[in-house]
Amino acid sequence: MTKLLRDGCGCFVYVDGMTANQDSAVASSPPLPAVVGAYDICFDGATALILKNVTIELRAGEILGLAGESGAGKTLLLEILTGLTRPLLGEVVCGGKVIDSEGKELPPIGFLPQHSRLDERLKVWQWIEYRAALERIPADEVWENNPLEMFGMADKRNAVIYDLAEGERRLVDLAALFITPRPAYALDMPLAHLGDEQRDCLHRALTALAQAGAAIVVSDA
Repeated sequence: MTKLLRDGCGCFVYVDGMTANQDSAVASSPPLPAVVGAYDICFDGATALILKNVTIELRAGEILGLAGESGAGKTLLLEILTGLTRPLLGEVVCGGKVIDSEGKELPPIGFLPQHSRLDERLKVWQWIEYRAALERIPADEVWENNPLEMFGMADKRNAVIYDLAEGERRLVDLAALFITPRPAYALDMPLAHLGDEQRDCLHRALTALAQAGAAIVVSDA
């Protein structure tokens, strides 16, 4: 079941509740507190407001989807939610704390950008360990729970990223993102270039994350 929360200039938000669907929650049970929320967000484009009074909240166990035409502001809203872009008006709150408007402190949201940032010169395992090093995670800990297995990419561990198909590269991006457990994830067009089996892998992965309590927002799901 989906529910329209609020729209702004053609960017629509719908909800697929994994553990606490806002439409089907028991009336006597209060809603879970938001892991992170963006409130009354406005963003001014070159000729008009791209986002107008948009409010979105991510709660544990929910998968939210952003839908809208190209240019509606889906990517922009994700960047605001993750602290990468400063809105004209409005605020982002995480854990009850307003995120610094200058971007000095980003909310703990794992972000998958629309376009890959993989280093094509590296092998898959080298990229995974590089991303783990950025999170200060020892390499041996990474492979204890092989993140590639979640996406059916374990057999590509020694492949050079340059030689991978676009869908395979996308799954490597996702595997690297999920190395570190986070309370929330924002995924910008994660289905791009994925085949049917790869989409099934992603669906199972996101379902498992939501059931484990993560909050997830996806554009163009």
